[in-house]
Amino acid sequence: MNASPSSLRLTYRPDNAARGEVTVMVATEGFSGQGSAWFDRTEIEDFIAQLESCVTSDDPMPALAGGFFAASRLIDEHVGLRILPHDTVGRPRVRVHVATIVPSGSGADLRQELTASFVTTAADVTRFREALTALLAGSAREAVLEGRR
Repeated sequence: MNASPSSLRLTYRPDNAARGEVTVMVATEGFSGQGSAWFDRTEIEDFIAQLESCVTSDDPMPALAGGFFAASRLIDEHVGLRILPHDTVGRPRVRVHVATIVPSGSGADLRQELTASFVTTAADVTRFREALTALLAGSAREAVLEGRR
């Protein structure tokens, strides 16, 4: 398979030992966007564990979503990552949603958002998982998930 111009880049900026800001940049053929949200470190660690099991079993597909919450329910998603089945040969599809934070009272029409999808491989998901682990450990600057045609 040839590499495509699609990719997901994720950075993590810790605020303290338990929480940090995740910034996601996604680029697909002709579209790009960026968003960020705050996550508990355990949420990211759970996502990493989900990534490991998704390439070896039929476990539920990995998801990581953050933004504004009310009553423990996500009401305004600023970052959403999902790995979904794509086809019968087992290739995964990456679905990324990013949105800007709109200041209160400024109007929803100022919101910028993008939902993009691309196909990748199980091996690329494994490399992304390893890069996320290194990112949380502080030994990497970003984790990248490449698309494949």
